[in-house]
Amino acid sequence: MVPPEQRGELIQGALRQLVATPEKPTLEGRPFPWLALYSDGRRVADARLQDPRDPAAITIDFRLLTSPEERDPTAWVNRSSDEAHKHRLLWVVGDTEELDAAARELGKSTAMLKRYEGRAESLPAERRRLLFEEKTRQEEHEARLGRAVDAAWMAGRLYFRGKPTEPRELAAAAPAVLSRASERALRDLFPHFIATRVSSSEVMQLIEPELNAPSPKFLGELGLLESERGKYVPTCSGVVPRRILDHITAEGGATGATLYAHFGGPPYGYAPEVVRACVAGLLRGSKLRIQSEAGDKISAVRDAGVRDVLDKERGFKAATIYPVGDDLVGVRGRARICKFFEDRLGIKLDRENDAIADRVSTEFPRQMARLRDVFEHLRRLPGNRPAPAALVALEAALDSCYRLVRQTEPTVQEVARQLDVLTDGITRLGLYAAELSTPVIEAVRRASDVAHYQLAQLALIGQAGPEVIAAGDRLTTHLAGEIPWRNVDALEPDLALVLDAYRDARRALLTHQAAAADAARQAIKRRDGFATLTADHSHHVLRPIAEALPVTDEHAIAPTLEQLRDGFERALAHAVRDAGDRLDAVLSEGTAPLIRKLGHNLAGKEITTIVELDRALADLRERVVAELAAGAKVRLV
Repeated sequence: MVPPEQRGELIQGALRQLVATPEKPTLEGRPFPWLALYSDGRRVADARLQDPRDPAAITIDFRLLTSPEERDPTAWVNRSSDEAHKHRLLWVVGDTEELDAAARELGKSTAMLKRYEGRAESLPAERRRLLFEEKTRQEEHEARLGRAVDAAWMAGRLYFRGKPTEPRELAAAAPAVLSRASERALRDLFPHFIATRVSSSEVMQLIEPELNAPSPKFLGELGLLESERGKYVPTCSGVVPRRILDHITAEGGATGATLYAHFGGPPYGYAPEVVRACVAGLLRGSKLRIQSEAGDKISAVRDAGVRDVLDKERGFKAATIYPVGDDLVGVRGRARICKFFEDRLGIKLDRENDAIADRVSTEFPRQMARLRDVFEHLRRLPGNRPAPAALVALEAALDSCYRLVRQTEPTVQEVARQLDVLTDGITRLGLYAAELSTPVIEAVRRASDVAHYQLAQLALIGQAGPEVIAAGDRLTTHLAGEIPWRNVDALEPDLALVLDAYRDARRALLTHQAAAADAARQAIKRRDGFATLTADHSHHVLRPIAEALPVTDEHAIAPTLEQLRDGFERALAHAVRDAGDRLDAVLSEGTAPLIRKLGHNLAGKEITTIVELDRALADLRERVVAELAAGAKVRLV
């Protein structure tokens, strides 16, 4: 069975290919990218198939609806005109029978290949052949699904602002329909579009101490400047700067990022540099003021920090731009702050500065305490990973707001400035605080230990089979993620597989070493004279061999598998020599003949003639005879 979720993901993949095919539509020479969305009316809503991260995008909303009632044209004509959808090209699917069948077949094929992925080399020849054929069928199923997606949406309808369109009226294939429908909608989506482009260096002309030969674009096209008596005056009387000032005034202030989003998208489509140039001109004309991310309060182009805001993309986005006036926060700003307290902290507030500042003084320390607890949990995670940027930013935002708490208005202003950071950070803090607990942290640490010790040791000695390697890859990938504690329980089968393989490998080494030690003991026991030893002497002689065995078990991680394997052979050889020496020493006690070890020095010696052989043997004989004459026994070593 291929579940609906998987079929939906496969269809989304085919739609991504469809959107990637045609060229971007253009308006007055400027290309506009697509923001492609997908919804199925049940499980998925506005899934992003293609996101250019550009507000000046044409939104294509693909709708996969299975029942005729859901595809009712009258309902979609009305929906395409409402506020939520008026900037979208809604493309409702037609017949979905072949689409569903193609997705099912591709899902089955993909599942089959995934099942045997990584095991092809170990399969019998006949199964490898079948696996290869299945790969070929998968490609055929992918092509079939692509055709089915094209056909299904070609059989549907396009809706834009109350007007339905049959796709085949535009073109014979979906990519071409997408391109032509977008071209037709561009002017409706961006009725206030201007094609003016401004460079960063031209923007910086507007903050120079003197306006000497500024770009002509600032006079005629944008209307930022006017020439009066040989001087350039920042009147900002053009349509674009007036729209931007009106928006900032209406909102009571806006961040640079908000201005980019608002004026970059429908119905404007302004380039980011145009927005920045208008802000620079309005600042020069004393029509607004700016507070930078660093806290610089800028009311004139000569103020410190102005270049960081207007010359750098990041600085502009993080800056907050206010209209000139006494109320820096504004009615809407306080409303947003109160909505933040209600939605994120469950606290209803009066829209007054005093009430907001009082709540900051009591609630923000509680949030800082929660944040410290989460940081402590995160520090206990293995890997010495950095804290999430959103939480680091939240810590800074909470601190900057609380430091001003004795001053009511600055406190409210700072909360308004940090509101986006606070909103995102408090949301993330709530998720982390709910998910992170001591048992969860311990589960992550256990998984990390298995990867660091057992898995690493198996890999080092080449004892990790394909299944263990695959389990290890899943384990390390999960642990390397930003949120390794989430779904950590799903790692249990992989952990069990690695641990079982590790215990098997360690047990095999220990069994082999026990047998080798026993063989060494038996060899010593067969030596002349061992049978005459007392129990204490016997124990004394054999003790080095017993001590050569590592004191460990199959569950331990130290000594490592490599140390266990390589160190034992050396230890056993040394122990056998030590046991032999002890046996000789015991047998030489009292009136028994002394046993002398005599190095023969013949190992590695090269002999080329009989004369050399006789000389070597004569030398050895002479040394042995001398020891025998002294009444000793000789052991050649």
